[in-house]
Amino acid sequence: MESHSSEEIIVNVVTLSSHTIPFYVDKGITAGELRDKFEQRTGVQRNNCAFIYKGKDCYDEFLFSSLPFDNGDTIHCVFRQREGQTFDEISELIQNATL
Repeated sequence: MESHSSEEIIVNVVTLSSHTIPFYVDKGITAGELRDKFEQRTGVQRNNCAFIYKGKDCYDEFLFSSLPFDNGDTIHCVFRQREGQTFDEISELIQNATL
């Protein structure tokens, strides 16, 4: 069983295709660090997704703790379509991700 420190919380990243992917993270995590974890878990390249938290577009340096950031919070993930890449290709990566 995986153990977690008292400074870690679980957050849910929700994609436009309604997939919910839980992550254990430190309360002081940045959006860039979470984007890296998301890429490792799903295979979706970090520059292909943007995070929205409490109505804020979260750039890499954004500290989630700059707003109230609590256990069970939801972060929305939207995908940026890159040249030559279809939405279906990105969606398939999410569907095949190890959740």
